[in-house]
Amino acid sequence: HDLRFRAVRKMVADLPAGAKILDVGCGSGFAVEHCVRNRADLQVYGIDVAPALIQYAKQKRPRFHFELAKGEELPFPSEMFDAVLSLDTIEHLVDPARALAEARRVLKTNGTLVVLVVLEHHPLFRLIWWLWMKWKGKVWHGAHLRIFTKESLQKLVEESGLSTVEFRSLFAGMSVLMKARK
Repeated sequence: HDLRFRAVRKMVADLPAGAKILDVGCGSGFAVEHCVRNRADLQVYGIDVAPALIQYAKQKRPRFHFELAKGEELPFPSEMFDAVLSLDTIEHLVDPARALAEARRVLKTNGTLVVLVVLEHHPLFRLIWWLWMKWKGKVWHGAHLRIFTKESLQKLVEESGLSTVEFRSLFAGMSVLMKARK
């Protein structure tokens, strides 16, 4: 995980002191905690649809603000955040276009969106996923509702009104990390 956390840290390194950051699909808060390591000045928020994970996140990471919510229906005012993260989340959403529209809504002008997705068409990923599903990953069967390519992700993000700033390939090309601006 550290490789992706370092990559995300670089993409949000230019956030001003005291910036507000939202992690959509935060789970237990583990990822966002590592992505903002060394930035105690950031105000961190997270949302997820799993009540048990939100409860756990609140207990383990009391400095952060966690809420039960969907990415497609963010419970925050417009232009509240300097950055929105969607790390290994958008492929699980029923309506990723609506989630990106919501991310754009809650981003301040010039705000940053960071999206990480696996590229399921990648041959190495397909092999690893097949092995994982045979071994321990059966719980993940059907969890990915959308399959993205770098191009389809970029198109969806730009159709939401954001501008692509940077792409970074991770894990031998099995994942892509994208930075966009409002």
